[in-house]
Amino acid sequence: MLGSQQSSLSRRISEFEHDLGVPFFERFSGGVRPTRPGRDVLRLARTILGGALMQRPDPFTTAKPAV
Repeated sequence: MLGSQQSSLSRRISEFEHDLGVPFFERFSGGVRPTRPGRDVLRLARTILGGALMQRPDPFTTAKPAV
């Protein structure tokens, strides 16, 4: 990337891909596109995050009444 600094998130993803030896994104001049393993990881992350969000209390039903 000439003239621009790689974001820390992009750098971390690249390091993760390198460590695992699996590319999660195809990079090209117009942007990026997830590879098959990238789509699998994204699907798993959405499942995990969705479950975590379901475990959080609903602030509207658990709020204490004002005094």
